[in-house]
Amino acid sequence: MHPLIVRYVAYPVYNFVQVLKGYKTVKYEKELMESQWFTPAQIEEIQQEKLQVLIEHAYKNVPYYTRLFDELKLKPGDIKDIEDLNKLPLLKKEHIRNNLQALTARNMPEKELMTMRTSGTTGPPLKLFKDKNEVACKAAARHRLQKIFGYERGDKLVTVRGHSFPKKRRFQGLFSRIVRNEWSPYGYDTGEKIGELVEKIIKYNPKFIRGYPSSLYLIAKYMDSNGIDGLQLGSIWTGYEIGFKFQRELIEKVFKCEIFDVFGLRESAVYSFECPEYSGYHLAAENGIVEILRGDGSHVSSGELGAVVFTDLTNFATPLIRYLTEDVAIYAGKQCPCGRGLPIIIKSVEGRFSDCIATGNGYVLPGSIIDFFSKIETIRDFQVIQENEERINVKLVCEENYSSDDADFVISGMQELVGSDFEIEIETVDSVPLTPSGKKRFVISKTPPKFISV
Repeated sequence: MHPLIVRYVAYPVYNFVQVLKGYKTVKYEKELMESQWFTPAQIEEIQQEKLQVLIEHAYKNVPYYTRLFDELKLKPGDIKDIEDLNKLPLLKKEHIRNNLQALTARNMPEKELMTMRTSGTTGPPLKLFKDKNEVACKAAARHRLQKIFGYERGDKLVTVRGHSFPKKRRFQGLFSRIVRNEWSPYGYDTGEKIGELVEKIIKYNPKFIRGYPSSLYLIAKYMDSNGIDGLQLGSIWTGYEIGFKFQRELIEKVFKCEIFDVFGLRESAVYSFECPEYSGYHLAAENGIVEILRGDGSHVSSGELGAVVFTDLTNFATPLIRYLTEDVAIYAGKQCPCGRGLPIIIKSVEGRFSDCIATGNGYVLPGSIIDFFSKIETIRDFQVIQENEERINVKLVCEENYSSDDADFVISGMQELVGSDFEIEIETVDSVPLTPSGKKRFVISKTPPKFISV
């Protein structure tokens, strides 16, 4: 559809319908466009006010938190600011799975509850509830970061995931995709028919592309190998999975445009995102609070790695207060020269707990393993699986000129990374499967390191 028709006809109609349904997305977006330029102190004041409202609500209406506060002999007034959050324990995924009913607000009408399930990339899918406020706040935060990336309503957008939609989901969300002027490829896979997919993307002629880094990398690799050009993009947005240096370098080389990465969770309205200054990840602080913690629960210092914890200030249906995301990131703790008051909490996201190899001396982050394999030209694809504390299985998709010398190099290189106590097993395969949600996992640990023990 022509961008102007979307911008001045389809989108206003969509907004009108959303307002009738009780969604305040437009209102929130206007507020966020202004508040991003507030001072850090003003933004922190917004966080604290919203935190106090959330805590009061959770204590009065959510049985899990009523019981928790009473057991700890705390009252809502004891959580006055962000620093007071450490009086509360972490909320872990198993707590949600085992206590969903108790974590659901009693004052929320059942018809207002919307079920949300995570993709289950690194474990069993997680179910919780969200409300209209969370949906609107999340959409508003997403619209703001897209504007920062140069996007205007109606601009043509392509969204590429690790696999195409199954037939039963082909028409889900179709109207909202029309409003976004978005094409999500159906009937194509980034592992198969990739040439046909590239042709379709070029024919669609989008202004922006977003998607999994692993999927965009395969597209860029195909275009680079075949000398294909023909796209003039405003920018590319990556997210949904951890991206790595070798992927980003090739995507930048092929598409010759800025790439902005987004870090967020399906179960939360809290986003962190890059801006054109690339100083780290701005936090959409009006929607939530992010902490990065050491194993003992204390806050890390600038430049230090730790476990990522979210407090979502928008969801009153299933409040997520000090939710352990199972991601590890390096703390930045600074402001950006772009002038936005939105803090840069995260310098870089390093992976999931289960993406890290546990060793006798600690752990190995996935980035170092991926950097090692990305430089071996005879290996087309790979996956490293830590089976236990003694054995690592390496699945390799090899080029024709792969030899026993390459195998020896892989074994010695892996032992240098993880330690000589590990038995390294190599298995050559035709392909490395994606997760059910279409994501790429280069490293899987079945005995992941314990990044936090509280």
